[in-house]
Amino acid sequence: MAHPLQLCYAAVRVPARLILLFMVILSSVSLSTHAQNRMCTCRFDKPAYQAYGTNGACGTFVYDQGHTCEVAFAGVGANPRVLQQNLGNDAVRNQYSMAPKIFEQYLAYEQGANINFDAQFIQNGMVVLERAALFRESASRLPFNPKDVDAMVASFAKENSEHIAQVFGGHAPPFDMPIRGSQFTVGRGYIVLEYQKVATVRMVFFTAR
Repeated sequence: MAHPLQLCYAAVRVPARLILLFMVILSSVSLSTHAQNRMCTCRFDKPAYQAYGTNGACGTFVYDQGHTCEVAFAGVGANPRVLQQNLGNDAVRNQYSMAPKIFEQYLAYEQGANINFDAQFIQNGMVVLERAALFRESASRLPFNPKDVDAMVASFAKENSEHIAQVFGGHAPPFDMPIRGSQFTVGRGYIVLEYQKVATVRMVFFTAR
């Protein structure tokens, strides 16, 4: 019998033209950059195709010149073997330890609870959401090392989690930060990494009310 958590989470690898679980493909939809960033979205190479998922607790990884999007919900979706080979057993254990906490926070927020997304939770949650979408079978076919993306996310999360928490709480404005040919964008409830113009990683904790 499937673990109860497995029944709650969805993580699928999808091409642009398929309808996804937790996703709806929309044609010719126009949204602001902020609105697109704060949701669990996939932006493909052609603007006629867009995908929108849940309002939080999710991660997406767009690559292959905007043709492919990997989607994960609540930190579940990484291939344990791929994750272990790249980052070790501790990363696998941390993934499954954090996933139910992320889901619990998301459910509480959606039900109207006044959730305090503290800096430590954000730091831990960012890497879990990113790894769930990034470390899959497709990782071996990427034209870059996924560990480099992971290291950049982990470093940014560690150095900026306090600032991100202020943005999440509405006490500081959104901000952008360029890093070595890439750029992080932080808004209320989400973080986006545009990685060297070859991939986009989106980590969404919640959509601001």
